[in-house]
Amino acid sequence: MANKKQANTVLVAIMNSKSDFEIARKEGWYRIPVKPAPMIVKNGTIHIIAFYHTKAFEEYRYSIRFYAIVKRISIVGREELFP
Repeated sequence: MANKKQANTVLVAIMNSKSDFEIARKEGWYRIPVKPAPMIVKNGTIHIIAFYHTKAFEEYRYSIRFYAIVKRISIVGREELFP
């Protein structure tokens, strides 16, 4: 049985934008606005982010098929992400 300190904390992100998914897949980052971010993001206990695809993704709609290990959390301005 896993120790609670070793347990992975997962955030399921609703992915409804193909462009956001391409950024996550190709560039290795995903943006979460600071104010509405869940506590596991704010306090750094998130270990995994899983992507739930909406109907915008024909083949993957209504499913989780992709996830990523969270290596780092950074707070940056929108202008840094999208120059």
